[in-house]
Amino acid sequence: FPVTIDRSDYHFLMIKAKALPVILGVVSKIDARPIISRLKGIDLKSLDNGKLSNEDMALLGTEILAEVLPQFDKIKDDVVPLIAACKDISLEEAGELSAIDALEEVFNDEDLVRFFKKSLKKKIAQ
Repeated sequence: FPVTIDRSDYHFLMIKAKALPVILGVVSKIDARPIISRLKGIDLKSLDNGKLSNEDMALLGTEILAEVLPQFDKIKDDVVPLIAACKDISLEEAGELSAIDALEEVFNDEDLVRFFKKSLKKKIAQ
């Protein structure tokens, strides 16, 4: 019998398979409580339309970075592999990219952002 999956609930299905272990590694190392607390106070109106506006994406990225940067030491070894996996390039190529531009591109991926949000929320609930 045919099996159908409601993809709206499974954002990880849109993430490249080789990126998933790196992403999960990053999520497992980050203390999500301050991030979630900060994100709860953000009104992302464009998300109601199913797609984040550039303004809301920039706001979300800034808020996440504000909470992640103090914890950067925990994930510093995961940054280049994360960029490489998400952009489908080699570690060497990822290491040569502008960090800001590469991370901005990675975190502008709506499926990845939703996956991080859901993963961090589940981590806090545990």
